[in-house]
Amino acid sequence: LGRRLGLGVGLGAMESKGESKGDYKSDAGAKDSGGDIVKQVAELIYGDAEFGDHFERWVKGHAAEFDLDAPSDEHQLKYTALYQEYQGMFEDKVEGFLRDKGFSVHDFYDVLRTAMDDDPDGETAMFAQILRHVADYDIFIQMLREAAEDVERSARLGK
Repeated sequence: LGRRLGLGVGLGAMESKGESKGDYKSDAGAKDSGGDIVKQVAELIYGDAEFGDHFERWVKGHAAEFDLDAPSDEHQLKYTALYQEYQGMFEDKVEGFLRDKGFSVHDFYDVLRTAMDDDPDGETAMFAQILRHVADYDIFIQMLREAAEDVERSARLGK
């Protein structure tokens, strides 16, 4: 996730500001355990077909905007706008899910950050790393490139 969720750019930035684990107060502690909300978000991202289909349709719908003829290290300004739109949608979906479950973004972030500090090789910390990759611009560009290649291949094959 991105800046609002506190991962990717936000994770390092918040830690470098000297914020400690106790800086965020959970208002949902009595409703659910932190590990359970991480499990629920993981199930949303990995197991909710509607969630995955939404982003797959978005990527396919924007694949034609990717210039396959441009050098791979040359990124057009419109890619940044697409990335920001994609990130915003992803964050909005996850944040809405968290709110519906009675958690704040800070609750979720605090659980992930604590897991990364306490058990960097644990399941929750690994999930946090995966979320960081979801927020990575280069990975987004690769995903968009692959979608554009799929569209081009399908067009050549007449599908």
